[in-house]
Amino acid sequence: MARIIYVEDDPIVAELVQTILGEAGHIVGIVAHGELGHDTIYLKQPDLVILDRDLPGMDGIEILKSLKQVAGLYRTPILMLSANRSQKSIDEAMAAGALDYLVKPFEPADLIARVEACLVPVEPVFRRPRGT
Repeated sequence: MARIIYVEDDPIVAELVQTILGEAGHIVGIVAHGELGHDTIYLKQPDLVILDRDLPGMDGIEILKSLKQVAGLYRTPILMLSANRSQKSIDEAMAAGALDYLVKPFEPADLIARVEACLVPVEPVFRRPRGT
């Protein structure tokens, strides 16, 4: 079970994602405004963040870039969930620090699989210096 914050201004999509992930055993809080979403993520420090790209107040890329600057949040996995399917948008989100990008509309099983993959902890790789 993961604590997830989903920042999405479309109430139908928000409810759908909340239902799908709730049935998969996760707790999903919905925030409909970019700036409020950013502040909520900062205060709650969830296990996973799902961001829509186009939001009122502060868009998903702005939120993503800001969160990656916060010491307590920079390792929090972020999944972009957007109707914007252009390769440029996907590349921009990944370069800004998103762990994955899923295009709407999506299959429920695909959403669950992507969320589960994002929740797998990534172990840091430490390499021994040469000659030791």
